[in-house]
Amino acid sequence: MKKISVLYIVFALMLVASLTGCSAVSNLIKSDPIKEMLLATPAGTLERMDATDVVQSTEVPPSDQLLYSDDFSDSDSGWNIIDDEYGTTDYIDGKYQVVAIKESSYNWGVAGQYFSDVRIDVDVDILDDNADEEDGFGVDCRIQENGDGYGFRIDTKGNIAIELFYEDETTELVEWQYNDAVYTDGRTNHLTAICNGADLTLKVNDVQVASTTDYTFFSGDIALSVYSGSADPITAAFDNLMVHAATIADVNVPASSDDFALELNNESDFTICGLFIVPSAEEFWNDDLLADGESIAPGESRNFSNLTDSSVDIRAETCDYFTVNEAYEINLISTSTYDLTGPRRLLHQPFDNTEGWPNGVVDGGMVSNSNGELYSLTVTEADKLVTVSSDFSGQDLILFAKASMVKAGAEDMGIYGLTCRMQPNGSGVFFAIRGDGMASIIAINKGEMEQLTDWTISEYINVGIEENNIEADCLDSYYTMFVNGDYVGYVEDTRYQSGKVGVAVFSPAGESTQADFDFIDVYAGE
Repeated sequence: MKKISVLYIVFALMLVASLTGCSAVSNLIKSDPIKEMLLATPAGTLERMDATDVVQSTEVPPSDQLLYSDDFSDSDSGWNIIDDEYGTTDYIDGKYQVVAIKESSYNWGVAGQYFSDVRIDVDVDILDDNADEEDGFGVDCRIQENGDGYGFRIDTKGNIAIELFYEDETTELVEWQYNDAVYTDGRTNHLTAICNGADLTLKVNDVQVASTTDYTFFSGDIALSVYSGSADPITAAFDNLMVHAATIADVNVPASSDDFALELNNESDFTICGLFIVPSAEEFWNDDLLADGESIAPGESRNFSNLTDSSVDIRAETCDYFTVNEAYEINLISTSTYDLTGPRRLLHQPFDNTEGWPNGVVDGGMVSNSNGELYSLTVTEADKLVTVSSDFSGQDLILFAKASMVKAGAEDMGIYGLTCRMQPNGSGVFFAIRGDGMASIIAINKGEMEQLTDWTISEYINVGIEENNIEADCLDSYYTMFVNGDYVGYVEDTRYQSGKVGVAVFSPAGESTQADFDFIDVYAGE
């Protein structure tokens, strides 16, 4: 099976934790003394602060070249000297001291330098701590003028983290976790932060403790920072700062691919019958890792070893090929477990009854409840599209149905499928399968069809009267279609933002077309 297109992957990543819920967002609000930036304080106010001008370098450095260093013996070397409500930064006793005094806020100083791919090394000592040791301190890279960037953190209890600062929010790219590489007995900790392309790596005392990937920022300033979790001040002293050009050797990847393993926990309400774990660079989902007849029930876990890449994509399906979970670029260096979570079901319509759905004669055809088990839509008029909508309506929804054609129309060119965001005038979006085994996403404009994607063939689409499982994702202004678990198409269209859920059949000239729908499930696109 082919994966979703790159464009859709980018969109899916923007819907944070929407459908697959992959990273946690902390509630820390960041204070930052960078020139002309607006600060979001814990009280929700915005304040402007001053800082040094950023010096932009123009040369591309050779690998591992020393780009910048500071032992903080010269108080005119360019780092911020600040005294405000968030704390102070200053050169004291040949070190750069950062004091954080405001509860649940960071204080930091920037160098006024500008780098892209770098390895930053620095020594740090905690001089004063609060009684509860609610602290955090470290080094930052790719800091933007508005305060966004990446933070590499440790605390006095021995925990580590990698954080993304973006638009006044802090996202834990690597969540806070204990690591015994951190000295907690008062010794100086040596931190190494590596920002190399999209790869972000933290070493503590020359031991790699965390690594992840992120594509938000690729250049910016560097900073040294301290966080206080209480109203009591935290004081850290930084020394022996060195910035080298990053090289591929800076990221410690295990030499053997056999070292990569992952434990999957099925936290959803679905039984998983299809499980795919493939390298992130791979275009296709390749082979199912579950053998025929094998499944992972809700609450069960399964271990997968001998994975061949440190960055993988994951897809989990039900026995009917419904996508329960899909996640991209899971870093196996920093991640050993992954929880499969499924969407929240809003409607289950098995069609043992048709309450909320039309029955009888409709314009161009007939709707019936065949054998009290199937919802049948027959179109008898030539070159006619018939749409039937339920009482259920919504905005961001995922539809899933099992359907087949009883009559495939002239030359198997009849069309059937699911509709979402149907309007009172007959407009909406149609996820369509044609009898010859092709599929398309179609806009319906007052009853007339307008193709949004080309007709696409897939070896996974059953032709003629054979049964197909259809998934239709209607999320924001984006529409995506899967048939029997295979990605078929994706498109953006802004015309319809909400509306009713339904089914549709088109019959070409020559013979009538009939489609039977076994069930329709509707899930929240959260």
